[in-house]
Amino acid sequence: PWDSTEQDITRLYWHMMMVGIPPESVEEICNHLGLGHGLMRSMTATTTLVENIENFADPTLKPSEATQYLEKIPSIALDIAWLTLDEQTYAQQVIERYMTKWRNQRATINGNDLNKMGFEPGPQYKVILEQLRYAWIDNKINNAQEELNYLHQLITQGNLYNDQS
Repeated sequence: PWDSTEQDITRLYWHMMMVGIPPESVEEICNHLGLGHGLMRSMTATTTLVENIENFADPTLKPSEATQYLEKIPSIALDIAWLTLDEQTYAQQVIERYMTKWRNQRATINGNDLNKMGFEPGPQYKVILEQLRYAWIDNKINNAQEELNYLHQLITQGNLYNDQS
């Protein structure tokens, strides 16, 4: 349902063959066959994701929480997990939303804007921009003005460095 043209068909086959095998065994198989560490890591991520897919079966899971987990997983692992799930499971829908919408969502405010607002450049930029991004993903904000209001709310409430659950 999303563009996966960057995936090598051989890599896809290797990943599909490993689904259902415990992640520890995947590592052993890869070592035995002399497969590279990159391939081993992505296949292990695939089997771990499929093995723990019930983590995404909870409808109370916020989109930003799913995003924080899924953005650490290689896209090939997400492709394979989506393919191996039964049609229209909630977990499959979460993966699909992540791949088609959430992973590309960004705040409209950027580091230059924060600098103009008087924020000192530094690691707090990442924290602020992530909070804004997650607010977009969770539909707490839907336009640039709401984003600016949300940022001002974070500032006035002193919540710039806290999780916005």
